[in-house]
Amino acid sequence: YLFYYLQGTKAKQYIEASLAGSTQKFIGLGQLRKFPIDLPDMETQKKIADILGTIDEKIELNRKMNETLEQMGQALFRHYFIDNPEAEKWEDGTVSDLVTIHSGYAFKRTDFDPNGKYGLVTIRNVQDGNFLGECSDHLADVPAKVPDYIHLKTGDVLLSLTGNVGRVCIAYGENLLLNQRVAKLAGAKDRHSFAYFMFRQNEFKDRLISMSRGTAQLNLSPIETKKIKMKLPPEDTLENFYSEAEPLFEMITDNYQQIQTLAVFRDTLLPRLISGKITLE
Repeated sequence: YLFYYLQGTKAKQYIEASLAGSTQKFIGLGQLRKFPIDLPDMETQKKIADILGTIDEKIELNRKMNETLEQMGQALFRHYFIDNPEAEKWEDGTVSDLVTIHSGYAFKRTDFDPNGKYGLVTIRNVQDGNFLGECSDHLADVPAKVPDYIHLKTGDVLLSLTGNVGRVCIAYGENLLLNQRVAKLAGAKDRHSFAYFMFRQNEFKDRLISMSRGTAQLNLSPIETKKIKMKLPPEDTLENFYSEAEPLFEMITDNYQQIQTLAVFRDTLLPRLISGKITLE
C-alpha cells in the first residue's frame, strides 16, 4: 500500500514541496518521518494493493512478452540479412535505399504552452527499446510550415541523434510531434519492421555511435546515416522477411499500447481507491 501511495500525485506534491538544497535537492529524514499519509484500515490497504498489484502484473507480463518478441525479430533479421550466405552476392546500396530517415522539427521555445494539446517528443522520450509517452514540453498550435511527417502516430520508429545516440523505440499515443535531434525511421509501404530490427541490432548501434561526432556530447548525422553502405536483399527475400516480421512488430506495438493504457488506468485508479470514491467489497 505504501509503495503505491508514494507514487500518487498527492505524495509527489508533498515531497517536491519539502525538497531543500540549491545545487542538489534532497529531503531530510526528519521531514520524511512527518510525511502525512491517508491510512485506511489494514483490510482496505490489502485490497488496494491487490487491485493495483494485479494491474502491475499484467504490465510486467506484457513487458516480458515484448522481450521474447524482440528476440524473435532480431533472430529473423539475422537469419535473412546477416547469416544468409547469399548476402555477399547481393547488390551494393545504402540505408536510404530501404529506410527513409526524417529529421525532427526545431520548434521555438517561445511557442511552448504547458497546457498545450500537442506533446513534443525529444531525446528524453526515446529510450533504448522503450518509449516514454509523457512529454515535458507542449504546444497549443502547430506551425503551418511543419511537414506532415512531424505528426507522430502509433507504430512510428524513432532514433535518438544526440547524447545517447542510436537508441531506437516505437512511438505510441496521440497528438505527438517530432522535435529536433530525434529522427523517424520509415519503411516502404508503411512497413517498419526492417528499419526497427536493423537499427536495434547491437552491431548497427555500435556503428552509429562510432560515426557520431562531438566532445561534450555525441551527435549523429541523419544525412551520414542514410549513406551507410549495406547489401540490398532481393525483393522476394525482403517480402518473406516482412511476412514474418511485421506481425511481430505489430504485436510489440500493441503490447506497448496496452502497457501505457494500464499504467494510466492504475495511476488514475490509485487516488480514487485511497479516497474511498470507489467502494471495495
